[in-house]
Amino acid sequence: MSDIDRFTKVKVEKETKPVIVPITSSTKPEIPLRLQKKWQNILDLIAEILKVPSGLIMKMDRDKIEVFLSSNTPNNPYKKGDHEILGLGLYCETVVGKRIELLIPDARKSKYWDKNPDIKLGMISYLGLPVNWSDGEIFGTFCVLDNKENHYSTLYKQLLYQFRDIVESDLEQLELTKELQKKLSNTELRIREVHHRIKNNFNLMISSINLQAQQIQDETQFQNVINDISNRIRAISMLNEKLYAKIDISKVSIGHYIKELGKYIIADSKNEDIDLIVKADNVTINQKIAITIGLIVSELVTNSLKYAFKQIKNPTIKISITSQSPNQLSFSYTDNGIGLPKDFNIEKATTFGMFLIQSLIDQLHSDMEIIPGDGFSCKFDLRSANSID
Repeated sequence: MSDIDRFTKVKVEKETKPVIVPITSSTKPEIPLRLQKKWQNILDLIAEILKVPSGLIMKMDRDKIEVFLSSNTPNNPYKKGDHEILGLGLYCETVVGKRIELLIPDARKSKYWDKNPDIKLGMISYLGLPVNWSDGEIFGTFCVLDNKENHYSTLYKQLLYQFRDIVESDLEQLELTKELQKKLSNTELRIREVHHRIKNNFNLMISSINLQAQQIQDETQFQNVINDISNRIRAISMLNEKLYAKIDISKVSIGHYIKELGKYIIADSKNEDIDLIVKADNVTINQKIAITIGLIVSELVTNSLKYAFKQIKNPTIKISITSQSPNQLSFSYTDNGIGLPKDFNIEKATTFGMFLIQSLIDQLHSDMEIIPGDGFSCKFDLRSANSID
């Protein structure tokens, strides 16, 4: 529905020009059958209490007003689906145009209403209220009509208001339910994306197990392999736990996640004297990238613990993720260990850890740069979280 179709014009009492009103847009939910039955019971009940032949819920459309529901009462000339074009000066047009109660005890005694089309059907008195969606769009009206003069007592009016409020409350609940379903649908989609990425990375780890298992020669090597695999699985499972604890799983506070992951790996290695410093400037990224970065951090920290800190005083690991621009993030990792061999080339590295890091960097569509100097230092840039698959 276009912006133009979201509005209509109605002819209103004492107004020389048509009044423009917003009507039910295409984004609004359909009225389910259970609610239609509930509203039907309300109409039947109120028509019986007020002893009138007609109780109606009318719905506004672009070019017409339609009987959405009609009471099952004797001598009721209206039936569901009946409609009339707008612009004729119907009772309900003034109700929605002014958005107020309209009471007409006897249309025959009014110079404005004495030619109203409903008189031809014998309906000479009218009491109606506007029915609105919670955002102000007009659904239509809730009204009663009588074939005789009727001033409708204050009690009857209050009763009509109470039933109208029930209808509007139902409309609001429908909107809230639709919004919740939309959020749940988006959440389910993100969860499937997470599981897909986790499945891919677990497949990568299964490959690592097969490769490393072929190189195991003694119990010490076996334990090292188990520890490596454990850390990689922990990197994924920790993030998965965090995602399920959040209502909005689309974004992850990467600094908090990395700090917890790094602290766990360090504690598990029995090297509590290592100082871990994480800076992330409140950067949040999507869960797919968070999983990949978590695995990279796991590999880098594990490598530092294995090789970097022999005879190093005050061992320190620094990790930084900063926002360079709205569309780019920068990741850097540094330890003050013994550093890499002078002839080290990451592209020619044969260790599985470095192979895995390079594979994960490729997932981010980036390149890792090794920074010369004391200790080990590397960095890579990645595009904004929203643009990476």
